[in-house]
Amino acid sequence: MITDTCHVVVAPGMCACLSVRTVRTHHHEFPENWAQGGTPREAAAHLINQLVRALEAADSDRRRDPLVKALADVRDFVESLESTTPEGTASACNYPNCPEGTTPCRPTS
Repeated sequence: MITDTCHVVVAPGMCACLSVRTVRTHHHEFPENWAQGGTPREAAAHLINQLVRALEAADSDRRRDPLVKALADVRDFVESLESTTPEGTASACNYPNCPEGTTPCRPTS
């Protein structure tokens, strides 16, 4: 599991049939709102949609404020992925299961 400083948790996984690698993301404050994708960027983009839906359903400022912060954290995370991964290349994280020769989505140092 990789945890970014902006509180977005990225974890490797497999699809239900165990034939496709997936990436699962969630914000540490809202683990109930999670998303899967083929890459960390794709999963985080889906997570943004999940958090927007949760924000729309929030019934008070007490519930909305942390969601707004979480949404900003995930958007920052996606932005940082875009700045560290060359445009148009496949993204992969530094998981033990990643294929050799893939481009890491985050700097390793």
